[in-house]
Amino acid sequence: ASEESNNYFSFQLPVKIEKRLIELMKIIDLDFCVFDILYLNGKFYLIDINPTGQFTNVSLKCNYNIEHEISKNLIKRYESI
Repeated sequence: ASEESNNYFSFQLPVKIEKRLIELMKIIDLDFCVFDILYLNGKFYLIDINPTGQFTNVSLKCNYNIEHEISKNLIKRYESI
């Protein structure tokens, strides 16, 4: 599909799913990653975990400012060192 045919919209994961993904990140020792998740017939399916992450397109189209959030977290983390 072409880039023009992709639809982008904001979606808030249920807290239960967010907590499970955060726990998974701890288990596999990742501070950052991008999850590819399929939502189908009321169920969530984890498709892929990308530890380098590609988020710029989604960040821009959905106005998430992911880059800003990452930098704020890095600053907090390294100020305490």
